[in-house]
Amino acid sequence: MNSIAAASDHIVHEALPEDQEVRDLQLQVALQGELYFEYALTLDDEVLHEAEAHTKVVLGEAAQLEGQLAGEPEMLALLQQFEADYEDFLFELEEVATLYAAGDTEKGLEFVYQAAAQEVQMEEELAELAHLIELGLEESFIQGEKAHSSATQLMLGVGVLGVVIALVVAFFLSRSIANGVTAIADAVASLAERTLPELAGVAQAVADGDLTRKVAIELEKVDVSSSDEIGDMAQSFNGMVDRIGEISTGMNVM
Repeated sequence: MNSIAAASDHIVHEALPEDQEVRDLQLQVALQGELYFEYALTLDDEVLHEAEAHTKVVLGEAAQLEGQLAGEPEMLALLQQFEADYEDFLFELEEVATLYAAGDTEKGLEFVYQAAAQEVQMEEELAELAHLIELGLEESFIQGEKAHSSATQLMLGVGVLGVVIALVVAFFLSRSIANGVTAIADAVASLAERTLPELAGVAQAVADGDLTRKVAIELEKVDVSSSDEIGDMAQSFNGMVDRIGEISTGMNVM
C-alpha cells in the first residue's frame, strides 16, 4: 500500500506539475518571440510592452520548475541550459526591438535570425526535458501498477489463507464434536449391553430370594470437557452413571 501511495503521490504532486510547467514554458517562449517579431514589423509600443511582460512569466516558471527538479540532476542540467539560452534569446530580441525602432532593419534582421535559431534550440531543450519527465511519469505508472498487482495478490493470498484456516478449524471442530458424540454413544452402548443387564440379573435374583448375588460391574464416565451441547450431554450421562453406581452399591450392601 505504501508503494501505491508513493507512486500516486509522485504522479500527482511531481511528474504531472513538472510536465505542465515545461509545456507552459514552451508556450510562453514561443509567444514572446512572436510578439517581438510582431513589434519589428509594426513598431507598436503596446506589443513591445506585452512582449517584455512575458520575461517575468518565463523566469518565474523556470525558477519554480528548477525547485521541482532539484532531485533530478539530468533534468536540472537541461533546464539550466535552457535558462542560459533564454538570456541570450532575450538579448537578441531586445536588439531586434532597438534596431528596428532606430530604422536599422538590415542589422535588426541579423538578430531576428539569431533569435529564431536560439528559439529552436530552446524548444529542443524543453522538448527533451518534457520527454524525460514523461519517461518518469510512465515509470511511476508502471510502479503503481506493479504495487497494485502485488497488493491484489497479497490480499488474495490472505483471503485464501483465511479460508484454509477456517476449513482446518471447522475440520478439527467437527472431529471434536464427532469424537464427543462417539464417546457418549460408546458409553451408552456399554451401559445398555453390560451394566443394565447385570443390574437386572441381580435384581431378579434378589426378587427370587437369592441375596448372595452381588453386582460386579465397572462404570465408566465420559470424559468430555467442552461446554457446548455435547458437554451437556456428557454431564447428563455421567450423572446417570453416578446414580447407577449408587444403586449398585445399595444392592451390594443388602
